[in-house]
Amino acid sequence: MNHGANEISDKVTVLVFKDNYAARTFQIPLNWISRFGIFLTIIIGLGAISAFLAAKYYFVAAKNDPTHILELEQEVSDLKINIKTLESQVTAPVPLPSVTHKAQNIQPLNSGNNFSAFPITTMNAQTQIPDPASLPFSIQDPKATWRGKTLKVRFALQYLKEDRGHQEGKILILARGPESLFSYPPGTLNRIGSETLIIPDNGESFSVSKFREVQAEFGPLHSQNSILDVEIILFNPEGQILAYQKVTPQKKPEQKQPNPTKESPPE
Repeated sequence: MNHGANEISDKVTVLVFKDNYAARTFQIPLNWISRFGIFLTIIIGLGAISAFLAAKYYFVAAKNDPTHILELEQEVSDLKINIKTLESQVTAPVPLPSVTHKAQNIQPLNSGNNFSAFPITTMNAQTQIPDPASLPFSIQDPKATWRGKTLKVRFALQYLKEDRGHQEGKILILARGPESLFSYPPGTLNRIGSETLIIPDNGESFSVSKFREVQAEFGPLHSQNSILDVEIILFNPEGQILAYQKVTPQKKPEQKQPNPTKESPPE
């Protein structure tokens, strides 16, 4: 009797029911279950170790792959080339207008000189300024006058044809001196390292069908000698130069403050 009890305690009895059939029982030794658990644990452990070793080998192989090393060297080389290119652009001199050195005046395009300060597209499409007589408008009474240390530039655009038409474009005014360059309106000069000095598209927009006044100011400056020449340049909507006018500023004597009179000593 005791012997039968010991055998039952070493086994697990499984009772199975299915539909209306008679129930069936199975007995599984406990040592089988423990052995299967140990075997399953060993399998899982070996799989984890294999995955770890495979991943470690992959990373080591990737680091030592000659192709990967060559790709890194190529990327470093490209970065060095880009840095040198940026340094050359920053240190490159800004292209200045082509000038004839007579009183430091820029000559109009119809005299044979090109405005190298303007974009390449403008220069490729145009080699000289149109004849003023062929234009439907004209620049009237351009003046540049000093008021103290501020230079005031004024002129007018007048439409000449009686065809009820109009002329559109951009206005750009340059004021130059021995050591300075100013432009109107603001934002028409490019930054250092740019391919061109002038940005015609940022000029003041105009559309004249009869008469239009234009006014600009430069200053106040430290001296009237800061600006020696003023250039009025008009562009059509396609960026080509329509008209060019140079004006010499009219200097006015600066008022000198009278010296205070010395008081005579009391007698």
